[in-house]
Amino acid sequence: MGGTLAVFWAVFVLNSLLGGSLLRLGVIPRTTVGLRGILFAPFLHGSLNHIVANSFPFLALGWMVMLRDERHFIPVTVAGMVGSGLMAWLLGALETWMILRFLGTPVSLVTATVIEAFGTGIRFATFMIPGSLGALEGGYAATFAALGFGGTMGVSFSLVRRIREIVWIGVGLVAFAFLRIPHPPDPSR
Repeated sequence: MGGTLAVFWAVFVLNSLLGGSLLRLGVIPRTTVGLRGILFAPFLHGSLNHIVANSFPFLALGWMVMLRDERHFIPVTVAGMVGSGLMAWLLGALETWMILRFLGTPVSLVTATVIEAFGTGIRFATFMIPGSLGALEGGYAATFAALGFGGTMGVSFSLVRRIREIVWIGVGLVAFAFLRIPHPPDPSR
């Protein structure tokens, strides 16, 4: 357990020395390359607060697992790492299901997962096109048409996803702007 925690901290220090460049190895939902994050994300921490906040629960929960039987520590830890990463990646299929319900096209979770898989393949194949603009919309139109939902629904689905991306970019920019506003010094200090 101590060795695993030491690896977490060593990766954190290395990532800090590299300017955070290892963080790109984390889980990236709905992308094929993001699947590698299922293995790497548990070792990546974005800040000192993040790793400190994870270290104490890791020690406490690891200690509880080892109270039962020391041999269970590694399988439980690996299952937790892989399971949580896989769940993060599969949330993309749940998002697809929710968007299609919102658009009035209820589908099963299996169909949503198939649509998500095709979308991941399209993004992978068109990685040279910035944001897969146009290619992703065309790919979704073809995928939806092949599944019997019509190309128009595929384009509508893709546009809702693009709107979601724009909204989150806007939220991030507003938060960044707010954090950059200089606050006047407190006169009581």
